[in-house]
Amino acid sequence: ITPPDSPRKRPRPVRASMIVEGTISRVVLDHASYVNIYFRESPDGSFTGYSPLPGLFLEHYGRDFSALIGRTVQIEGEVQPFRGTRGSIRILDLKQMKVR
Repeated sequence: ITPPDSPRKRPRPVRASMIVEGTISRVVLDHASYVNIYFRESPDGSFTGYSPLPGLFLEHYGRDFSALIGRTVQIEGEVQPFRGTRGSIRILDLKQMKVR
């Protein structure tokens, strides 16, 4: 075990599985490789949902994702850092999402 102040070892972030509820403010298809979901409750984008499988969303919600904007959603999954966010939930199956 290395002392916590050792420059060689950095603590890994704790990844916890949880259910997050929020209102979708926008959905962005990022270079056709990721779908990024932004929440009204996190206007600075510090917490998001994302999927590396844009085909799931395109088939179910259409090309502009307008059916999701303004809707309340619960997303279940592991919270982890993603592209500069403080936390994000990766969506690999639409069963992880409950849209109201």
